[in-house]
Amino acid sequence: MAKTLTLGALRDRISVLRLERVAIANGPQDHATTRNEIGAWCSAQATIGDARLAHRVAGVAFGNDLNEMLSVPISNPVTGIAFGNDHKGPLTVQATATGMIDMAALLAAVLGPNALCAALCRHLDQTESGPTAAERAERLAEIDRELLEIETAEERLIEVSEAAGAPIARRADANPRAVLGMTA
Repeated sequence: MAKTLTLGALRDRISVLRLERVAIANGPQDHATTRNEIGAWCSAQATIGDARLAHRVAGVAFGNDLNEMLSVPISNPVTGIAFGNDHKGPLTVQATATGMIDMAALLAAVLGPNALCAALCRHLDQTESGPTAAERAERLAEIDRELLEIETAEERLIEVSEAAGAPIARRADANPRAVLGMTA
């Protein structure tokens, strides 16, 4: 840092950088990575769904009652007892103990992973795209370097003040590397 800043200015900058670091670390990732992750997830769900569907189809004698074949029983979250039709057709989905029905594997198997991925990604471009993993890592490293530099400058001001007989309290979250002079 070329110019000497006041302790207050250093601490303000530290706060800003820490907030920026959290925002970048927890912010959205780039759309291409998101699409790839959704695609991989849909493929995994299709594999699970295909196996379940093949098992269900093999064990069902198909009749004329399409409603029976496509039944989706809803379970009581307390007892786990299914209400309604208890026939287990190939597209029957059993609700969990919480009453939730996870249809991802079934949808991926029936629609195909590409169609499910396209449906899930349909509105992705209308959302904010974040940095790529490399860009994110680079910016976080820059912030970490600047934080250590500023916190080291803060520690020098505290030490000078202590030597002059006017001690200044360190921040509770002060970087131990800066306090110990470990800048490398």
